[in-house]
Amino acid sequence: MPVESAAPGVRDGASRADVVRRWCATRQPLIERLSVLLLCVGALLFYTALQPPRLLNGGVTGDDKVYYALADQACSGQPLAGPKPFALRIGFPLAVCGAHKLTGLDLRSAGFFLGVIFAFAGVWLLHGFLRTHGITLGTSLLLSTLYLIHNDAPLRSSLVAPLSLTSATHLLLLLGLMLLQRRAHWMWMLLFTLCAVPTREFTLVFPLLFVLVGRGPRLDGRSKKTIFTDAMPLLLGIALFIGLSRQVAVTPTIDFLTGGPYSFFQHALRTVYAQTFVRILFSACLAFGPLLWLVVYRWDECSRALREQPLLLRYLLLVFALAFVGGTDTPRFMFWGFPVVYWLCARVWDKALIPRGFRVLTVWLVLLSERAFWALPHAVLTAGQLCRDRSPCEPYEVSPGPMLNFLTDNYQVLDLHPYWGTRGFILVALAQHLVCIGLLVFVQRVADRQRLGPPARAAL
Repeated sequence: MPVESAAPGVRDGASRADVVRRWCATRQPLIERLSVLLLCVGALLFYTALQPPRLLNGGVTGDDKVYYALADQACSGQPLAGPKPFALRIGFPLAVCGAHKLTGLDLRSAGFFLGVIFAFAGVWLLHGFLRTHGITLGTSLLLSTLYLIHNDAPLRSSLVAPLSLTSATHLLLLLGLMLLQRRAHWMWMLLFTLCAVPTREFTLVFPLLFVLVGRGPRLDGRSKKTIFTDAMPLLLGIALFIGLSRQVAVTPTIDFLTGGPYSFFQHALRTVYAQTFVRILFSACLAFGPLLWLVVYRWDECSRALREQPLLLRYLLLVFALAFVGGTDTPRFMFWGFPVVYWLCARVWDKALIPRGFRVLTVWLVLLSERAFWALPHAVLTAGQLCRDRSPCEPYEVSPGPMLNFLTDNYQVLDLHPYWGTRGFILVALAQHLVCIGLLVFVQRVADRQRLGPPARAAL
């Protein structure tokens, strides 16, 4: 009998599905990059259509005004000046000025352009960070998407506050962590410090960790020359910070808590004195939402993973310490721990036998907590009051009751703030988060006991 010839491209009896799988396996890095790019572009188009433009003060309000003024001073050749500590963060304003001169865009559009690029780069780095730590492709894309659409993440912040440092800060946090984990040459850390410290003073923790971790397994096992070269980035960072403090004309800043001159150490001491467990817990819920149930559910495994990665543990502790003493921005500072927290959640998501329904429910709860389908508001104070610069605030509506968060386009942005918010709203939203986390953990543990049977229940 005549033998039928194999189909084109199919050899040795392999099916077309096998050929497709082999083709995808050989081109997986390209497919991953394209997937991340499509996620970023899709989110940008969606939130550009969803988010109304900011109209007050030409679209520049809050801390943006300081960074806008710094960028304008740099472009016009004037001496850099501004209130402390914002005036010391000249890195991003200088980059905005450069983009303005290269593209001809106005400063606000140039800031948005850079913010979007940095946001895309941050998502790509987060995906790479998770994949480097053994997270599967699907889970890494899911966590990268949840980060991308977070209401405090760079993409959405750039739409509302184009001159905000959020996009640059998150990108630098990811870059610093990856340089440390790859034990990069000290020259790379030196270059990183040169760009990072003038943008955010907190990035000094990376050259500090570089000295503690070094390129060898132990600090006392390195030669004096190696220790000195490892310390070069830290010395440069300290010199940059001192130099900026003396070169930039820092104007006195009024502490809005006391009405007196601003001092970081006094502000930190007052914060520690006034800090409460409820504020810390609610800030963690605002930062990561119901996703935290994965960490609570497998706390033993998460703690073991952190012990195996002491660098990530140290970074997370430094972030939480900053959130504890850093003033009233506790949720925002706590969210700076997103690389480590998302990595822990991704580990549990991959390894635990979580039913599909629970996975879908978790994603939906996180989307609600992050207000993924609603625009960010612009109002900053309560009815009848003025903004901090004594100009009228933008119009807004009275906040409704929260469901994990305010599920509406119009609400008072400070009503769920751990310090300035309405106590009733905060307690209701916190209770909702805790109930969701507790129920998910309880039901999942019950499912585990039923699946493992009586002999293995004692192990749980």
